[in-house]
Amino acid sequence: MLGLPTALASTLAHPRVVRALTHPAVALPLWLANYMVWHLPWLYDTALANPHTLLHLEHALYFVTGVAMWWSVVQPEPHELGAGARAGYVFAAFVLGSPIGLVIALVPHTIYDFYVDAPERLWGLTALEDQQIAGFLMSVEQAGVFFAVFAYWFVRFLAEEERKEDVDRPPAAA
Repeated sequence: MLGLPTALASTLAHPRVVRALTHPAVALPLWLANYMVWHLPWLYDTALANPHTLLHLEHALYFVTGVAMWWSVVQPEPHELGAGARAGYVFAAFVLGSPIGLVIALVPHTIYDFYVDAPERLWGLTALEDQQIAGFLMSVEQAGVFFAVFAYWFVRFLAEEERKEDVDRPPAAA
């Protein structure tokens, strides 16, 4: 989304379906549902067992819902959000999305059979250790990205509020 020029994004935002899918009230639940559903053990294992079909669908849906979710954070159209709303939206995405990585990292048993039955173990890790490292890395990556984006928009929000106060403040008496 950062690489999409504003003029092109504006043109792409005109169709009604794009406006609907990129609305924060639609995009965030859609992204969360997609993210959660694909991490259900039975579906996750099935996708890995079908790398030429279902796994491609999984990643295509991650891409589409990710674009929809990040659209309003990065692009001004079709939903012009203020800096505070963008910061709140990113914070909500982090709070609602982060439990998945934490569950994967902290659950005391292996939840994905695909890895339990894997013929080779990288670095001698057990399936549970591999899962816990993956969940931890997933959580760290999300925390880093969401914090950086949240901080950016929060600082912009504070600057906007300060400018409003400066405009609304009566001039000092001489």
